[in-house]
Amino acid sequence: TLLGTAARWTGQEYRVGPFDEMFAEEASRSLVFDALRRARERTGYKWIFDPQCPGKTRIFDGRTGLPLDQPVCVGVSYILKLYHMVSNKIHTRSWGKYSSITQQPNKGRKAAGGQRLGEMEVSALVGYGAHATLQEMITIKSDDLYGRDQVKKAMLRGEAIELPIGGTAEGYLTFQRELASTGIALSEGTIGGS
Repeated sequence: TLLGTAARWTGQEYRVGPFDEMFAEEASRSLVFDALRRARERTGYKWIFDPQCPGKTRIFDGRTGLPLDQPVCVGVSYILKLYHMVSNKIHTRSWGKYSSITQQPNKGRKAAGGQRLGEMEVSALVGYGAHATLQEMITIKSDDLYGRDQVKKAMLRGEAIELPIGGTAEGYLTFQRELASTGIALSEGTIGGS
């Protein structure tokens, strides 16, 4: 914003790459303050670069005419925006193929698979209060075989869909079966028999 303001008043273009601090400590700050100082000298406008509060300008309340308590950073922003088409990015899935081992949706757009619902996404849904959406995504749209089958049948019959209230995740059952194949029996209960 500040460099954009200096560029507006001096007519000069600036290109600042990422991680420009590797050239010198405080490289960005030096560049911006030097550009603002030159803009002030060229135009004679003292408000462009005030040494008392560098990079900030005193703003006045339009209703009262009094200055605001603190100076504010104002200026012209130039933003380079990446161009992409949303229609190329969007991906949906209602029903599709599932992994034969974990019974979770195949991943990847090419395989008509689902997208991963990671820890951050789950936390965001919990914070937003979208409990029904979250329950649907981690049960019938994930690896709940019985619930998925019931929902599919209800949809084909045109009935209301009831979300399942519990059940054991297929991933856990797969893990239990793999342990059983090595001779380890996994049972529910407390550790140490207490």
